[in-house]
Amino acid sequence: MENFAIFIKRAINMARKAAVLGEIPVGAVVVRKGREVGCGFNTVEKKGCQLWHAEAIAIKSACLKLKNWRLNECELFVTLEPCLMCAGLIFSSRIKTIYYILDEPNFGFKSKWGLKPPCELIKIPDTYDYQKIFREFFRALRENKSSQP
Repeated sequence: MENFAIFIKRAINMARKAAVLGEIPVGAVVVRKGREVGCGFNTVEKKGCQLWHAEAIAIKSACLKLKNWRLNECELFVTLEPCLMCAGLIFSSRIKTIYYILDEPNFGFKSKWGLKPPCELIKIPDTYDYQKIFREFFRALRENKSSQP
């Protein structure tokens, strides 16, 4: 895919938006035929509900734009390996490929649960320092918690 770097950078920018809001920095972009059709970032804390993961928001916006829940010709670019909940949504949406940067050993559907997806799953190198963004977020979170009485 020729615009591969553009979509990964876009997902990382979405993750940065989440971090600024105090959300776990995860961003996602849905792409169809080389064009972005949906994007999202975590808003779980703001909305107070686990349904507001980056992948779910990106998929919802893609479905609305395409006026179809079937995303057969779509690919998902996401910064963090999807959790089990998001994996179910991705699979039932019929997304054909998931590109992700960072494994999620605690909640990731492949890393934690050992599930094999019914679509192509491609881990890509972190050439954009996403891991640094992720680590910095949790470091700052720990520091803020330890400084509170």
